Amino acid sequence: MIDFLSLDIRNYKCFDTYCGFGPLKNTNVVIGKNNSGKSSILDPIEMLVKNSFDNEIDILLGTVIQEDQARSAFPANMSGGEVAGNHWETVGKNLVGKGIKVRMVGAWAPSFVSFYDPLLTRFKDLSGVGKLATTMQNPFRGWTVRKIAAERDIRPEPENPGTISVSPSGDGATNAVQNIINNAQLDAGLIQVKFLKELNLILNPDIVIDGITIRRNPNNAWEIYLDDQEHGRVALSKCGSGLKTVILVLLSLQVLPALEKNSQNLFIFEELENNLHPAMQRRLMKFIHELVCSTRSILFLTTHSSIVIDLFSGDDIANVYSLSRTENGPRIQKLDALLSKKMVLSELGVHASDILQANSVIWIEGPSDRVYLKKLLELYGGGSLVEGFHYQFLYYGGRLLAHYSGLEEYDSDFINLLRVNTNCALVMDSDKRAQQTLIGKNKTRIQDELNELGMFVWTTAGREIENYIPNSVFHEKYSRSISRDLGRYEDIKDFLLEVSSAESRRFERNKVQYAQDIADLLTKSNTESVYDLAAQMNALVAKIKEWNRA
Repeated sequence: MIDFLSLDIRNYKCFDTYCGFGPLKNTNVVIGKNNSGKSSILDPIEMLVKNSFDNEIDILLGTVIQEDQARSAFPANMSGGEVAGNHWETVGKNLVGKGIKVRMVGAWAPSFVSFYDPLLTRFKDLSGVGKLATTMQNPFRGWTVRKIAAERDIRPEPENPGTISVSPSGDGATNAVQNIINNAQLDAGLIQVKFLKELNLILNPDIVIDGITIRRNPNNAWEIYLDDQEHGRVALSKCGSGLKTVILVLLSLQVLPALEKNSQNLFIFEELENNLHPAMQRRLMKFIHELVCSTRSILFLTTHSSIVIDLFSGDDIANVYSLSRTENGPRIQKLDALLSKKMVLSELGVHASDILQANSVIWIEGPSDRVYLKKLLELYGGGSLVEGFHYQFLYYGGRLLAHYSGLEEYDSDFINLLRVNTNCALVMDSDKRAQQTLIGKNKTRIQDELNELGMFVWTTAGREIENYIPNSVFHEKYSRSISRDLGRYEDIKDFLLEVSSAESRRFERNKVQYAQDIADLLTKSNTESVYDLAAQMNALVAKIKEWNRA
C-alpha cells in the first residue's frame, strides 16, 4: 500500500516527547477523550502529504529502503575503503526492502537514526548510510489529503464560478455541487445519479431521497435542495447536521477524487459520529471502510464513539489506537487485546454492556459443534460472516441445557439466554435413536420459548450434528474401508466400527480433531441435499445478517 512503517513526533503542540504510531492499514482509528491530541497527532501526516512542515516539529519516520537507493549509496563499482569488499555485495544488497528510521526537523531533510533489523546495526556508522538516509523519499509524495473537521457545516453560498474545492469545515461544498450540476462540461450524474445512490444506501431506511437540485434562495445564494419522499423538497440548511456530515463524506470520498482523477487519497475524518444515531453511524462507517479498502486509500478516523470502536476493533485491515494524557505526556498504544480495549472504553465512560460482544450468539452443545457450524456458516454465508464480530459461539454443555431458559421474564431457577445476548440462536442435537423417539422435555421447552420470541432454533433432523456429514465425505475419507452409509439415527461411534475399532476410539477421544478433519472435506454442493441442512443454514445465515443489519 505505502512504504510507511512508523511516525513519531515531538516539539509540536502537546507533544513534548516522542509519540507516534505505525504501520498503517486502510483504516486507522484514533480514539481518546476531548483535548487528548487526536487531531494534533495526525497533523504531521498532512504535513508530509503537502510537504510543508511546522518550523519546530521533530519527526521520526520509518520507511522502506528501495533497491535504487541502496545502489546509489553502496554502488556495485566500488570496493574497499571502509567496506571490506564490494560495497553492493557486502552492504547494499542486504539493505533492500529493510526498514530504516530517519529524522527531520522543520523540513524534509532526513538524517539516519536506526535500522529496524538489529542485524544491520553493524553498518550504521558507514558514511554510505548517511548518504542513504538523504535519498529517502517522502512515502506520501503524490498523495492527496482530504479532511473533514469536527466542526463542520454546509451553508448557502454566493456564486463562485468554476470553483470545486471543499474545506475541512465544509466551506465550498454548496458551490462544488452547484458547479458540477450546472456546468455543461462536467458530469452532473456524479451528483444526481451516483452520489444520490450512495446517499440513499447510507440513509435507508430512515430517509429516502428522490433527487438533488441546486437553486438560488431568497438571498440570491446557491442552496442545495433534497427531494425527500416523506417531506417533499427540503433545503439542506433546514436539515440536521448528521445528514450534512454524510454529504460531506460522499463529496470527499467519491465526487472530488473522481473529478480530480486522483487515485492516491488519504482521508482524515474527525468525529463523524457527532449528531449521527448509532444505526446510521454503522452504515456510514461500513460504507467508508469498504470504499477505502476497494480503492486502496488510507483513512484516519478520530473518535470517542463506542460504535466506531466496536465496528473496527475486530477487523484485520483496521488499526485502532488509543491516545491518552499521562504524567509523562501523551501516550499512544495500539489496541490489539480485549483487556486493553476494555481499559480504554472504561476511560471513555463506556460500560461493558454497551460493547465488546458479538452482535449475536449461537448456543451449541460443545466445541466439535463449533467446528462444523463455523465451516457451514463460511460455506452458506459466502465468507461474509466473521466469528467474534457478526456472531459468537457459546456452549450450554449437553444436559446443562435443563438449567437454561428463553423466557423474557426473569426466573431465578434458570439462566436466561437472552441476558447474555438478545440476538440468540440455539442448535441442539435431537438425540433421537429412531423416527418415533420423542425429543426430551427440556429441549422441547426451550425450543418453544425461543420460537415464541422469534429466535432461531435448530433441532437436528438426525441423531446428532455428525449425522449431517454427507456420505460422500465418509467415502472420500475412508475410500474402500467403508461399505455403507451412516444411518439418520445411528450413533457415529458404531458406524465408525465399520472402518476399525481404533477409528471409533479416535473419534471418542478427540471429537474436535475429528470434526476439523471432516470440515476440511465439506462443500456447499456435498451438503445441500442432506436432510434439512441447507434450509437450516440459509435461515441461520439470514438471521445473523438481520441481527447485524444497521
